[in-house]
Amino acid sequence: MNTTQSLPTSTPAPRLDSTSFQKLLDFLNRLDNAKISYRLSHFREETVAVELAIPGERWEVEFFADGSIEIERFRSSGSVSADESLLTELIANYV
Repeated sequence: MNTTQSLPTSTPAPRLDSTSFQKLLDFLNRLDNAKISYRLSHFREETVAVELAIPGERWEVEFFADGSIEIERFRSSGSVSADESLLTELIANYV
């Protein structure tokens, strides 16, 4: 009896060209120089995302293998609530 199992094959990831990688490195160096903390994430097969939060804003910047960039900026309205029941509402709206 043959018990050998084959692993599922995946499609090869898109090639990252050197200019794409350099754009990412340049941006990270700019953030480092400005002392802005960030987190690297990987949501899509062909991108590396940089997530960061500064007072009143949150940014998601995705660097694509082909050299393109997508930027999303979320701005706070400035309103603040001390009503703890809002936590339940926020989670309920998400689920």
